[in-house]
Amino acid sequence: MHTIFRKSFMISGLFFAMSSAHATPLSVDASAQAPSYGPQRITPYVGLNLGYESMNQEMSFIQAAADLNITSSVKNDGALGTLKMGVHIPLCAFFLEEELSISHATFSTKQSFKLESTLVADTTLSKNWSIALAQKFGFYISPHWRMFGLMEATNVNFKLKTRRLYNGTFHSKTQRKNLWGAALGVGLQFAFNEKIDFEVGYKHSLFGRYENDLADQNFERYTTFRISPKFHGLWVGMHYKI
Repeated sequence: MHTIFRKSFMISGLFFAMSSAHATPLSVDASAQAPSYGPQRITPYVGLNLGYESMNQEMSFIQAAADLNITSSVKNDGALGTLKMGVHIPLCAFFLEEELSISHATFSTKQSFKLESTLVADTTLSKNWSIALAQKFGFYISPHWRMFGLMEATNVNFKLKTRRLYNGTFHSKTQRKNLWGAALGVGLQFAFNEKIDFEVGYKHSLFGRYENDLADQNFERYTTFRISPKFHGLWVGMHYKI
């Protein structure tokens, strides 16, 4: 009898040990499994972008007195250099960046306006300096890769040179104009280390219509040049976190 009880006790103890092992999982270090989103602190940075930009420009040459309204479209592209400074704000799996930049372009567009095969006017529009305030909101794809969307308000300084045929002679006039615009874009960032990030992106910029009215001693009849520029841009850049 004692032998039977003893065996029963041993079997019960074995079942209890097995059930306890199933009920209590092995302890795992939670920090080892937690995803890494980089340093969770607000970090200022400075950086440099080098890019390519294409300008699509629609311009109208209007002269009410002569009942002229000629519209022409032209496209040109060139290089773009940008210096920037900003702040990186981590939000766990997401992040926010506020950025101020100044850029300089190296290209212009030229358009000609003809009436019955006769050149009556031409324009040269150059993009010079621009200042922009951008906001990027993105998320981590992996500990090193991030994707973002971009919204930007920008002010661009344009140089417009116009020539108008008057009494058989071309007269010219040069003006500078600042235009406000907005841009939307997307991009990808790679965290090389805790100090250096690399970035590639695309943005599309739209600007309001600008009308340049000419009615001085060179232009006896009132003339309007109406400009509507648009831009497509690609860039690669680097951030250095301070």
